[in-house]
Amino acid sequence: VARRFGVPFLGHLPLVRAVRIAADAGTPLVTAEPDHPQSSAFRSIAQKIVDVIVRRPEDRVPQIQ
Repeated sequence: VARRFGVPFLGHLPLVRAVRIAADAGTPLVTAEPDHPQSSAFRSIAQKIVDVIVRRPEDRVPQIQ
């Protein structure tokens, strides 16, 4: 899908029970279980998003109106 839309592939997040349990409790998995492998995947994707935003020229940053 990322390739089709010409955007960077950020990663994949398999749906595991721990994600659902933490979400149902209202706590992000990265907070509830920071050492869980899925927490690492969430952090990795978040870092890729930050890296893409930081590299963008300011005139290309989407503006919310």
